[in-house]
Amino acid sequence: MTPPGDEAPVAWASGTAELPPGYHTISLPDAVSLFPGEDFSVVLKVSSPPTDTHPLVVEQPIEDYSSNATAKAGESFVSEDGDTWEDLTLSSPNTNVCIKAHTSPPLTMVPRDYPTIQDAVNASRPVTQSLLKQAPTPPKS
Repeated sequence: MTPPGDEAPVAWASGTAELPPGYHTISLPDAVSLFPGEDFSVVLKVSSPPTDTHPLVVEQPIEDYSSNATAKAGESFVSEDGDTWEDLTLSSPNTNVCIKAHTSPPLTMVPRDYPTIQDAVNASRPVTQSLLKQAPTPPKS
């Protein structure tokens, strides 16, 4: 798996938001075509005030709370500068950043109104979205 940042982005969305806890969907402005099984990255830049010592939401094993949480190498990368990336499982085994990407099912036939599948994809709404999850605060010991 190639860490994010090694290739130019094919699409992005940017903005500033103060997000309350919960699920938040950020749509990309343009559709991104993917092939089944193709690897891709969702890269999230987080800026926070110095008082926020944990700006990324992660899922990790915590006894009697999320003990069954698992992660594989190559799933989540973190960077302090956006240039040098570290696999999160190297410093925190079985830990993943809570971010997801959702896609629409692929077109398998050309719709009647379009000459090619690519024309139909280009005319459709964005097919890729990222979903951010704010994890609940673990109970205090």
